[in-house]
Amino acid sequence: MPLPRGPAVLTDVMDRSEQEIERAIIRSFGYSVIEFEPVLFHKFLIVAGAHSVITPEIFRAFLRKMHSKGYISPLDFQGKRSWRKLVVEDQIFDESEGKRIETSRSIDSYRQIQASKEKVVTESKTLAEDMLRTIEAKLRQEGARNAQLKALASEHVQNMRRALSRSEESFYQYVENMLPTLYKSFKALLKAKGTDILLPALRYLECSL
Repeated sequence: MPLPRGPAVLTDVMDRSEQEIERAIIRSFGYSVIEFEPVLFHKFLIVAGAHSVITPEIFRAFLRKMHSKGYISPLDFQGKRSWRKLVVEDQIFDESEGKRIETSRSIDSYRQIQASKEKVVTESKTLAEDMLRTIEAKLRQEGARNAQLKALASEHVQNMRRALSRSEESFYQYVENMLPTLYKSFKALLKAKGTDILLPALRYLECSL
């Protein structure tokens, strides 16, 4: 069913509590730090509930406004429009007092985040390629044929991404159960790089396989 459009919808949306919509957008990231814009919009429709009847154009307007406030930042990830979360939900507004909470980031630190986003994407892509080679080598050792490699690697990558989206512990459990010989190296990798780098790397692989 197509979403309603027109001045009435826009007025209705803008009359709603802006902070509630912004909070819902931040919640829509979940455990992710970087998310594709269409995926973020789909997750927002699920999370926002009563505030979800908005068009993609209005949603994009909210994203731009949140960017200007320093809550999120845009980036081009895998050639697609994406957004990076810069704050947690509680850093947006104190609803009980009706005033904005001062974020811990200074303007300088925000600029540093902006400058480093390309580095994050590049590091995630390099890490993704290394992980894929490691997984494929493991599968070959277990007797997988070349024709099977892509499908098997894709399944592991998808499951690892889902596990890490839930928690680091879920990620460790999956690797220990399904790829036990890689457990120590992948655990060390996550501890060294962190979810901010490893999760985008797995997303990159999931989309490319």
